[in-house]
Amino acid sequence: RSNKIIVLSRSWKKFYSEEVGIPEEKIIVLENPVILPEKIEEERAKRTTVVYSGRIGRRKGAFDLIRAWGEISAKIRKKAILILLGDGMDKEAREMVEELGLQESCKILGWVEEEEKNRILSDSKIFILPSKNEGLPMSLLEAMSYGLAPIVTPVGGIPDTVFEGENGTFVNPGDVKSIARKLEELIEQEDLTERLGKKARESVYRLGIEKYGPRLESIWNEALEK
Repeated sequence: RSNKIIVLSRSWKKFYSEEVGIPEEKIIVLENPVILPEKIEEERAKRTTVVYSGRIGRRKGAFDLIRAWGEISAKIRKKAILILLGDGMDKEAREMVEELGLQESCKILGWVEEEEKNRILSDSKIFILPSKNEGLPMSLLEAMSYGLAPIVTPVGGIPDTVFEGENGTFVNPGDVKSIARKLEELIEQEDLTERLGKKARESVYRLGIEKYGPRLESIWNEALEK
Protein backbone atom coordinates (compact mmCIF):
# COMPACT_ATOMS: atom_id res chain seq x y z
CA ARG A 1 0.00 0.00 0.00
CA SER A 2 3.05 2.31 0.10
CA ASN A 3 3.51 5.02 -2.50
CA LYS A 4 7.29 4.62 -2.38
CA ILE A 5 9.71 2.13 -0.87
CA ILE A 6 13.29 3.15 -0.10
CA VAL A 7 15.97 0.44 -0.29
CA LEU A 8 19.73 0.58 0.28
CA SER A 9 20.98 -0.97 -2.95
CA ARG A 10 20.16 -2.23 -6.44
CA SER A 11 20.25 -5.81 -5.16
CA TRP A 12 17.47 -5.03 -2.66
CA LYS A 13 15.47 -3.27 -5.39
CA LYS A 14 15.74 -6.43 -7.50
CA PHE A 15 14.63 -8.56 -4.54
CA TYR A 16 11.52 -6.48 -3.79
CA SER A 17 10.64 -6.28 -7.47
CA GLU A 18 11.20 -9.92 -8.46
CA GLU A 19 10.50 -11.79 -5.22
CA VAL A 20 7.82 -9.60 -3.61
CA GLY A 21 6.20 -8.34 -6.80
CA ILE A 22 6.39 -4.59 -6.07
CA PRO A 23 6.45 -2.44 -9.25
CA GLU A 24 9.94 -1.08 -9.95
CA GLU A 25 8.71 2.51 -10.24
CA LYS A 26 7.71 2.40 -6.56
CA ILE A 27 11.19 1.38 -5.40
CA ILE A 28 13.85 4.04 -4.83
CA VAL A 29 17.51 3.24 -4.15
CA LEU A 30 18.90 5.59 -1.50
CA GLU A 31 22.08 4.49 0.26
CA ASN A 32 22.83 5.30 3.88
CA PRO A 33 24.30 8.77 4.36
CA VAL A 34 27.64 9.38 6.03
CA ILE A 35 29.09 12.37 7.87
CA LEU A 36 32.40 13.04 6.14
CA PRO A 37 35.24 14.09 8.45
CA GLU A 38 36.51 17.49 7.35
CA LYS A 39 40.12 16.38 7.59
CA ILE A 40 41.75 12.98 7.88
CA GLU A 41 45.19 12.15 9.25
CA GLU A 42 47.84 11.73 6.58
CA GLU A 43 50.37 10.32 9.04
CA ARG A 44 48.98 7.26 10.81
CA ALA A 45 50.50 4.85 13.30
CA LYS A 46 53.60 3.05 11.98
CA ARG A 47 52.14 -0.28 13.11
CA THR A 48 49.32 -0.99 10.66
CA THR A 49 45.98 -0.91 12.46
CA VAL A 50 43.23 -3.13 11.06
CA VAL A 51 39.79 -2.34 12.45
CA TYR A 52 36.53 -4.30 12.51
CA SER A 53 33.45 -2.32 13.53
CA GLY A 54 30.05 -3.97 13.85
CA ARG A 55 28.13 -6.39 16.01
CA ILE A 56 30.52 -9.09 17.19
CA GLY A 57 29.00 -12.39 16.15
CA ARG A 58 28.98 -15.15 13.56
CA ARG A 59 26.77 -13.39 10.97
CA LYS A 60 29.27 -10.55 10.64
CA GLY A 61 32.19 -12.98 10.40
CA ALA A 62 33.95 -11.79 13.58
CA PHE A 63 35.08 -15.28 14.58
CA ASP A 64 36.21 -16.09 11.04
CA LEU A 65 38.32 -12.93 11.24
CA ILE A 66 39.97 -13.92 14.52
CA ARG A 67 40.78 -17.37 13.13
CA ALA A 68 42.22 -15.76 10.00
CA TRP A 69 44.35 -13.44 12.12
CA GLY A 70 45.81 -16.52 13.77
CA GLU A 71 46.69 -17.98 10.34
CA ILE A 72 48.65 -15.06 8.93
CA SER A 73 52.43 -15.14 9.12
CA ALA A 74 53.74 -14.28 12.60
CA LYS A 75 56.32 -12.00 10.96
CA ILE A 76 53.56 -10.02 9.22
CA ARG A 77 51.34 -10.06 12.30
CA LYS A 78 54.09 -8.27 14.27
CA LYS A 79 53.71 -5.31 11.91
CA ALA A 80 50.00 -4.90 12.64
CA ILE A 81 47.29 -4.86 15.26
CA LEU A 82 43.68 -5.98 14.84
CA ILE A 83 41.00 -4.10 16.80
CA LEU A 84 37.40 -5.32 17.02
CA LEU A 85 34.76 -2.75 17.98
CA GLY A 86 31.11 -3.49 18.73
CA ASP A 87 28.78 -5.18 21.17
CA GLY A 88 27.44 -8.72 21.04
CA MET A 89 29.59 -11.80 21.63
CA ASP A 90 32.64 -9.85 22.79
CA LYS A 91 33.25 -12.20 25.76
CA GLU A 92 33.38 -15.23 23.44
CA ALA A 93 35.66 -13.30 21.07
CA ARG A 94 38.12 -12.52 23.89
CA GLU A 95 38.14 -16.19 24.87
CA MET A 96 38.99 -17.19 21.29
CA VAL A 97 41.81 -14.63 21.17
CA GLU A 98 43.28 -16.12 24.36
CA GLU A 99 42.89 -19.71 23.12
CA LEU A 100 44.80 -18.83 19.94
CA GLY A 101 47.46 -16.86 21.83
CA LEU A 102 46.79 -13.63 19.91
CA GLN A 103 46.56 -11.19 22.84
CA GLU A 104 49.60 -9.18 21.72
CA SER A 105 48.16 -8.26 18.32
CA CYS A 106 44.36 -8.64 18.61
CA LYS A 107 42.28 -6.43 20.91
CA ILE A 108 38.54 -6.85 21.51
CA LEU A 109 37.43 -3.42 22.72
CA GLY A 110 33.69 -4.08 22.50
CA TRP A 111 31.38 -1.08 22.47
CA VAL A 112 33.15 2.30 22.50
CA GLU A 113 31.84 5.87 22.45
CA GLU A 114 31.62 7.70 19.12
CA GLU A 115 34.60 9.94 19.88
CA GLU A 116 36.83 6.96 20.68
CA LYS A 117 35.64 5.07 17.59
CA ASN A 118 36.46 8.05 15.37
CA ARG A 119 39.90 8.37 16.97
CA ILE A 120 40.62 4.71 16.19
CA LEU A 121 39.38 5.09 12.60
CA SER A 122 41.55 8.16 12.07
CA ASP A 123 44.64 6.18 13.10
CA SER A 124 43.80 2.99 11.16
CA LYS A 125 44.70 1.93 7.63
CA ILE A 126 42.53 -1.11 6.88
CA PHE A 127 38.86 -1.84 7.59
CA ILE A 128 37.59 -5.42 7.51
CA LEU A 129 34.03 -6.77 7.68
CA PRO A 130 33.75 -10.40 6.47
CA SER A 131 29.95 -10.59 6.81
CA LYS A 132 27.84 -13.46 5.56
CA ASN A 133 24.92 -11.14 4.75
CA GLU A 134 24.37 -7.39 4.89
CA GLY A 135 22.31 -4.44 3.76
CA LEU A 136 24.74 -1.55 3.37
CA PRO A 137 26.70 -1.34 6.65
CA MET A 138 27.19 2.10 8.18
CA SER A 139 30.50 0.94 9.66
CA LEU A 140 31.84 0.38 6.12
CA LEU A 141 30.78 3.83 4.92
CA GLU A 142 32.26 5.48 8.02
CA ALA A 143 35.56 3.66 7.54
CA MET A 144 35.68 4.65 3.87
CA SER A 145 35.04 8.28 4.83
CA TYR A 146 38.21 8.12 6.96
CA GLY A 147 40.23 6.76 4.04
CA LEU A 148 40.59 3.16 5.20
CA ALA A 149 41.10 0.41 2.62
CA PRO A 150 38.09 -1.96 2.90
CA ILE A 151 38.32 -5.75 2.96
CA VAL A 152 34.71 -6.94 2.67
CA THR A 153 32.48 -9.67 1.29
CA PRO A 154 30.37 -9.21 -1.89
CA VAL A 155 27.01 -9.47 -0.10
CA GLY A 156 23.91 -7.26 0.09
CA GLY A 157 24.49 -3.72 -1.13
CA ILE A 158 28.27 -3.78 -0.64
CA PRO A 159 29.14 -4.53 -4.33
CA ASP A 160 27.23 -1.36 -5.30
CA THR A 161 29.71 0.70 -3.26
CA VAL A 162 32.98 -1.27 -3.21
CA PHE A 163 34.67 -2.34 -6.45
CA GLU A 164 37.45 -4.92 -6.50
CA GLY A 165 40.90 -3.38 -6.85
CA GLU A 166 39.47 0.12 -7.24
CA ASN A 167 38.36 1.30 -3.80
CA GLY A 168 38.53 -1.94 -1.83
CA THR A 169 38.86 -5.69 -2.14
CA PHE A 170 36.71 -8.77 -1.55
CA VAL A 171 37.03 -12.02 0.36
CA ASN A 172 34.67 -14.99 0.34
CA PRO A 173 32.20 -15.22 3.26
CA GLY A 174 33.37 -17.80 5.79
CA ASP A 175 36.63 -18.45 3.93
CA VAL A 176 39.25 -18.07 6.68
CA LYS A 177 42.20 -18.70 4.33
CA SER A 178 40.91 -16.09 1.86
CA ILE A 179 40.63 -13.55 4.69
CA ALA A 180 44.13 -14.36 5.95
CA ARG A 181 45.66 -13.98 2.46
CA LYS A 182 44.00 -10.62 1.87
CA LEU A 183 45.08 -9.31 5.28
CA GLU A 184 48.68 -10.29 4.55
CA GLU A 185 48.52 -8.64 1.12
CA LEU A 186 47.29 -5.28 2.40
CA ILE A 187 49.53 -5.21 5.47
CA GLU A 188 52.59 -5.89 3.31
CA GLN A 189 51.68 -3.67 0.34
CA GLU A 190 51.42 -0.23 1.93
CA ASP A 191 51.17 1.58 -1.42
CA LEU A 192 48.19 -0.56 -2.43
CA THR A 193 46.49 0.03 0.93
CA GLU A 194 47.02 3.77 0.66
CA ARG A 195 45.67 3.88 -2.90
CA LEU A 196 42.55 1.86 -2.03
CA GLY A 197 41.94 4.01 1.05
CA LYS A 198 42.20 7.24 -0.90
CA LYS A 199 39.78 5.98 -3.56
CA ALA A 200 37.43 4.69 -0.85
CA ARG A 201 37.15 8.17 0.67
CA GLU A 202 36.58 9.78 -2.74
CA SER A 203 33.84 7.26 -3.57
CA VAL A 204 31.68 8.17 -0.54
CA TYR A 205 31.66 11.92 -1.17
CA ARG A 206 28.34 11.40 -2.95
CA LEU A 207 26.87 9.95 0.26
CA GLY A 208 27.62 13.02 2.36
CA ILE A 209 24.80 13.98 4.72
CA GLU A 210 24.41 17.41 3.07
CA LYS A 211 23.41 15.69 -0.20
CA TYR A 212 21.22 13.06 1.45
CA GLY A 213 18.67 15.51 2.92
CA PRO A 214 17.57 17.06 -0.39
CA ARG A 215 17.38 13.63 -2.05
CA LEU A 216 15.16 12.28 0.73
CA GLU A 217 12.98 15.39 0.64
CA SER A 218 12.46 15.00 -3.10
CA ILE A 219 11.30 11.40 -2.56
CA TRP A 220 8.77 12.54 0.08
CA ASN A 221 7.50 15.26 -2.25
CA GLU A 222 7.13 12.78 -5.09
CA ALA A 223 5.20 10.38 -2.82
CA LEU A 224 2.87 13.17 -1.68
CA GLU A 225 2.02 13.99 -5.28
CA LYS A 226 0.72 10.48 -5.95
